[in-house]
Amino acid sequence: MRFGIVGYGRMGRLFGRCLKGEVKFYSRHREMDFGSLGELYEWADVIVIATLLDVIPETLKELSTIASKRPRDVVIFDIAAFKREIVGLYREFPQDVRSPASIRCSERV
Repeated sequence: MRFGIVGYGRMGRLFGRCLKGEVKFYSRHREMDFGSLGELYEWADVIVIATLLDVIPETLKELSTIASKRPRDVVIFDIAAFKREIVGLYREFPQDVRSPASIRCSERV
């Protein structure tokens, strides 16, 4: 499995060490494995957004735009996914993309 991590701070590096499989990073602040979020989206099976909370909405909107143009089977989640202001942003993704918004309140897990 290929994991693409957005963010190379403490949490991004922690996920990078803990995940089993091929792990690559994208960061807006330093040169990493990908030059753009779109490149990471095309490569990864699972995308982990491990950025600061105030950057997550912008990142999700950008990913949503990319995914709408190029839908594919990919899992996207972030480290703050169950914060109320973040959950609604996942509803903008195409149905092919699996995310925390895939779990509806009426479903029991």
